Amino acid sequence: MSIAISNWKNKDARKEIHALVDRVQEIGFSISKDFIFKTYLYLYSKDIRFKVTNFSSENAHNFEQDWEKIRDTIISCFELIRGFGYTDFSLTSKNAVIPIIYFLYHKNIYPDYPVTTRFKEDRETVKKWLHIMTLKRVFGSHSDNLLSQIRKAFTSDVTSEDKIKPNTPSFPADALNDQIKGDISVGDDFLEELLITQKDDRYAFSILALLYPRLDYRNNDFHKDHLHPISGFTKIMSQNLAIPLADQGIFFSREWNNSIINLQMLDSNENMSKQDKSLAEWFDQETTKQDPHLLRQRCIIPNEVSLEFKDFVVFAKNRKIELKKRLKAILG
Repeated sequence: MSIAISNWKNKDARKEIHALVDRVQEIGFSISKDFIFKTYLYLYSKDIRFKVTNFSSENAHNFEQDWEKIRDTIISCFELIRGFGYTDFSLTSKNAVIPIIYFLYHKNIYPDYPVTTRFKEDRETVKKWLHIMTLKRVFGSHSDNLLSQIRKAFTSDVTSEDKIKPNTPSFPADALNDQIKGDISVGDDFLEELLITQKDDRYAFSILALLYPRLDYRNNDFHKDHLHPISGFTKIMSQNLAIPLADQGIFFSREWNNSIINLQMLDSNENMSKQDKSLAEWFDQETTKQDPHLLRQRCIIPNEVSLEFKDFVVFAKNRKIELKKRLKAILG
């Protein structure tokens, strides 16, 4: 940090950088000073590794000169991601954010991008791309190499004037994916792993956000909700319901009753009203306000499948098939 900011002339670099860390914390995300320097290198330097030679007096001057725009783009990007519904817990890789910052910065669209209508469709592309990068855990231990590689989708030479290729009117998700050498395909094994993700897992949000894309994550607080209340999966309940022995393995398994298979995304107010109601009781309550067929579609519950707790195993098996089909369509 000392080397990077030693040549700032007109600003208190330490104060500015610490203020940015604090501002992003207010939005809900923790970033480090290193993240800020990495972002700067990604915006302008061929080599993004932390090396003394990458922090010259020249680029320190440029860093200061462009600081307000860099700062404001980082803030705008994290506001965008908060609008997607992410938290610091569910955003498992901050490095996945850096290409988005690059796009907003060099397209010079960062001030209005998180909220204006004209970027609505493009925001959906960014959101889907970020969800996929998160779920595929693309940004791992070799993220510097990966970041440099996928930057080629934006420009062939980051030191040239063309930092965004002329034929890039929108976020180039497909071009970025083409630069990724790792496996980002969506096979059955991968989908099976997604579906047994547990409610409190860091990746559960991204999966549910893909399955429930039309919810307004920016303006509402959403909760991960068990369709069949988790409190009911007990031995006493199993005996009361006369759950067949052959079905008890699934009935008691957390891979079925506490996973995506038994989860939905609900507005916090809806979740409070649902609480520990049985799925059948809650569904009947909701159908006084909306069409039952549409409610099943919204909750991703297959038609004709019983909602009674005693039929959980059949419900879970059928919903798993539907969820798998949807995720394959979304991610494929």
